[in-house]
This record gives sequence, C-alpha cells and structure tokens, in this order.
Amino acid sequence: MRPRTGRLFPVALMLFLALISFWLERVVELGDFNGNRPKRHEADYSVDDFTMTQTNREGAADTTLSAVRMVHFADDETTELEAPHLVERRKNDPPLEIVARLGKVDRDGNTVQLIDDVVATRAGTPERSELRLRTRFMEINIPDEIGSTPEKVVITQGESMLEGIGMIFRNQTREFELHAKVRGTLVRTER
Repeated sequence: MRPRTGRLFPVALMLFLALISFWLERVVELGDFNGNRPKRHEADYSVDDFTMTQTNREGAADTTLSAVRMVHFADDETTELEAPHLVERRKNDPPLEIVARLGKVDRDGNTVQLIDDVVATRAGTPERSELRLRTRFMEINIPDEIGSTPEKVVITQGESMLEGIGMIFRNQTREFELHAKVRGTLVRTER
C-alpha cells in the first residue's frame, strides 16, 4: 500500500499558496510589512483648470468652485487648490466672489479654507456700492453660507471702511460680526 502523503502534498501546497496570497494582499493594503506604518500624505490624482458646480433645485448654478490646479490626497480624502475662486449666487442679487492664493477642501466638500490674499467681492447695484473684504485666511461652510476668520479683516463699501480682528459673515442675512479691535468710517451717500 502506498503512503497517503503523496495525495496530501498538492492540497497542502495549495493551502500554503492561498495563505501566502492572503498575507501579501494585507501587506499591500497596509503599505508596510509589519502593518504599523500609516498611509503617507501623497497625492493620488490632480486636475488642472478644475471647476466644480453645485446647482439648485431649478438646475441653475448655485455655487462654483474653480482652481488653476486641484490635488487630491487619499489618506485623509482632502483636496488642495491653487488659486481657488469661489462664486456663490443668489437669486436677484449680484454673486459673491472669493479668491485666494491657496485653498483646502474637507473630505465632504462642505468646508473650504482659503489661505493668503483672500479677497471677497460683491458687485455694486444701483442701491448699493461694491462690497470688498480682505483677510489672510477664511473658512467657509458651504451649506450654511457662513465664512469666518480669526485674522484681521478690512471691509470696504464705497467710501465706508470697517476693520477688526476675527469675523463671522453670514451670506444669507448679509450680517458681519467682528470680534475685536473694531474701528471704521461710515460715509453716507445720497441715492
């Protein structure tokens, strides 16, 4: 009679190969042989001349975010923007346009951080002069239409000027809340 080891060898070999394949798959997913190293903050893709548009229920453009270059990172699902340009439109009002040198978008796309030379502009109307806001940093909550900054802010409208440290801007109600060292000049214009 022949020993059974001859029949068990191919089964044992297949089991061994299956275990090695499973182990290699885990190593590749974790990015390290011991599985302790976290994923590196490396770009997984980029797009030049990037534009993303959010529409309202009627299908009209509501919010548009564009940039010279967009870079996405897989480890934390964030996005970095070069020369971002954010436009928020409201019915019967001029759009609010915000530009900066750099931007960062969170994984959900709900929060945009604008960094360096942030300028927000709302065009004038026959009833109102152009509104311009300048700061170094602004964080915008897109769904709530709220912008905030802990930095110095200078707001001008026509010949009027207001400045302070720290600000919350509510786009829906057009309210500015300045937090510290507030000073300004109000110039009334007759229309």
